[in-house]
Amino acid sequence: MTEHKNISPDQDMVSRFKKFGPLASQMEIERVLRMPLYANHLGLLLTQQDEEKALLLANASKRTKFTGNTDDEHRTLARSAAGLLPLSVCQFFENRITKPEHMEKKSIVLFSAHDYTIMAFLSQMGFREWQIPNFASALIIELHKVCKGKFEVRIKYNPDPSITKSVKDLRTYKMPLDNNHVNMEEATEGSGLYLMRTSNFPLHTL
Repeated sequence: MTEHKNISPDQDMVSRFKKFGPLASQMEIERVLRMPLYANHLGLLLTQQDEEKALLLANASKRTKFTGNTDDEHRTLARSAAGLLPLSVCQFFENRITKPEHMEKKSIVLFSAHDYTIMAFLSQMGFREWQIPNFASALIIELHKVCKGKFEVRIKYNPDPSITKSVKDLRTYKMPLDNNHVNMEEATEGSGLYLMRTSNFPLHTL
């Protein structure tokens, strides 16, 4: 019906599975623009069951891309996909801590990213089974000074601002320690102690 060659029945199953992520993104764009999903010259339309199946496959494909099927695959895929962005965040934090006089007085630094960048970052922090980021989603990483020489990090994630509109309504997540992995919704809530150049906040291990 869609006439997309990437999911044509003559392709092998794994190849088709990998392509459902971009196809689902197209569905979301068309839905926002109030267009008929995958309009075609035959006048065929997706049923609600078709949409649900496509999104199920797409979400599984997106998560597998960054977490793999084992802890070792998770570490390898996440590190490769996240690149130097997590390291840049850590360097900014450490400059703020050690050289505040050389830093511009900014209370917030914004990075513009694609949904895949956010998923890679979440994976690199040790999270699994995160909610798939929707349009205008945000990953928020806050550095808080608790007392002299002691800092904490608070991680917040808003996968869909059309549902959760206020930052105050977002929960905080603690990263798993020692390179472990955890389903995001099962992660401990609260702040994590920031220890520079340690595995406690392992983004710098890139």
